[in-house]
Amino acid sequence: MLRTSDGGHLLRLSDVAEVEIGAVSYNFTSNIDGKPGTIYMVFQAPGANATEVNARINKLYEELKPTMPAGLEFEILETSDDFLFAAIHNVVETLVIAIILVILVVYFFLQSFKATVIPSLSIIVSLLGTFAIVSLAGFSLNILTLFALVLAIGTVVDDAIVVVEAVMAKLEGGISDPKTATREAMSDVSVAVISCTLVFMAVFIPVAFMPGTSGSFFTQFGVTLASAVGLSCISALTLCPALCAIMMRFSKDNKAKKNLNYYVTKAYTASYNAILKKYSKSVQKFIKRPVISGILLAIATVLLIIFMRGLPSGLVPQEDQGVFFAEVRAPEGCTLHETQDMPRSSSD
Repeated sequence: MLRTSDGGHLLRLSDVAEVEIGAVSYNFTSNIDGKPGTIYMVFQAPGANATEVNARINKLYEELKPTMPAGLEFEILETSDDFLFAAIHNVVETLVIAIILVILVVYFFLQSFKATVIPSLSIIVSLLGTFAIVSLAGFSLNILTLFALVLAIGTVVDDAIVVVEAVMAKLEGGISDPKTATREAMSDVSVAVISCTLVFMAVFIPVAFMPGTSGSFFTQFGVTLASAVGLSCISALTLCPALCAIMMRFSKDNKAKKNLNYYVTKAYTASYNAILKKYSKSVQKFIKRPVISGILLAIATVLLIIFMRGLPSGLVPQEDQGVFFAEVRAPEGCTLHETQDMPRSSSD
């Protein structure tokens, strides 16, 4: 309404002009799957959880759907969840494969089911404890923390293997009582296990105190990996000795039985001796030719320096998210309709 006269007559805007709902600017248009639509993007705030933000957006969509007019709907073209869930799925798959490979390698080297069970349990206990620390630290299961767990799989089992091998050596050396063998083995390897763990943790703990963007980016990685290694040390000093004293037994009669352990031991011994023989011959050749060995070492050092300087560096690697954007620019003076027809005419 524009004005009201003394007689009560109303002058409306529709009486003097044509009123319609239009666009602010007619210099661009947007289509979604060939239909008119409006494209907008939602960016998360710094430090926000991407998955939680996407979940809240989807919830808002569901709440707004009943109020939308007929023929109007939301269409999600791209979301960060697609890449995040695919990446996390790949990391989890790698985590499971790493656990299986570690258990198989431990079995082939220890050649005993009982000896393999103890490091396997140590892996599970260390990972469960790491999950608790990750939760207490306010982190989430993302690409960085899962990647740290993948790297920790091969490390958290080391302390347990050292303890189990030390106990097996005592049993094979003539000590019949598992408790006595475990006690003597722990007195020999406890200091080594603790010192190695502290040295390994000292490499990753400083990452948590790095300033700037890189520090905030890799803090979760360093804390997760250091926590897993620290818990593996505690497990190796408490859980593994107890399990060794309960489960470990050694008998020469068992070695003679033709079961799976017998064939694994036989195959491992034959393979190890063959590899050791070839390795010894190769080392002897290098020892007998010090000049050639020195030249090869110098060449390897030079190549290492060249490759390190030649490779590009960056904070994080570029990830292929399976999305590409195309931009079409028309010459000056082209109308909007001509610009829209350009991709169609070029495809024809």
